[in-house]
Amino acid sequence: MTVDNPTPCKAAYLAEIERMRQVDGIDGVIMGCTEIIMLIGQADFHMPVFDTTRGRGFRAILTASGLSFRKPFMGVHRSCRWQADL
Repeated sequence: MTVDNPTPCKAAYLAEIERMRQVDGIDGVIMGCTEIIMLIGQADFHMPVFDTTRGRGFRAILTASGLSFRKPFMGVHRSCRWQADL
């Protein structure tokens, strides 16, 4: 699979996100399902992609390590910033 010849499933995701960008005016993509990020990612877009799996994994590590967790800044930003009280 390459960007020039994506699988039908990947092509469908890319087409729908492009449609939403043009019609609905979206300016970013939230990967809210853990499996989607295995199919498409930041390299497929010229807009921010937010991988919620990475955030959940980091929170699990903090919790398991006994570190406290503060919610990220809830503004629109190009990256999801997770912070620990060390």
